[in-house]
Amino acid sequence: IQTYELQVTDNKHPDTLQQSQELATIDSKIADLLGEIDKHRTSRDFLVAFNKEPVEFLNDLIATQAHNYKLLNSNTKEGEAVRLSGFYQQPLMSEAVSMYLDRIGSNK
Repeated sequence: IQTYELQVTDNKHPDTLQQSQELATIDSKIADLLGEIDKHRTSRDFLVAFNKEPVEFLNDLIATQAHNYKLLNSNTKEGEAVRLSGFYQQPLMSEAVSMYLDRIGSNK
């Protein structure tokens, strides 16, 4: 009777550290691709809306941007001051306008 010594290795479960690193890499690639898809979808939706009704789309876009601008500037002291009409009735403003008009007149 002959005997043989065999080494049995279980290749069904590779190194878990290597496997987790590969999974992390694949997850990162998937997240990047999903971000790209979302960016392209947003761009496509923008262009489709523009293509359907260009004038209405641009009016809505301008109104939205004006609203956002007002919101951003209303949170600052300067934005609040500009929003109020009293800001434009200060003596400093009439002097500034006069200086501006003089400067424009002298450049001609």
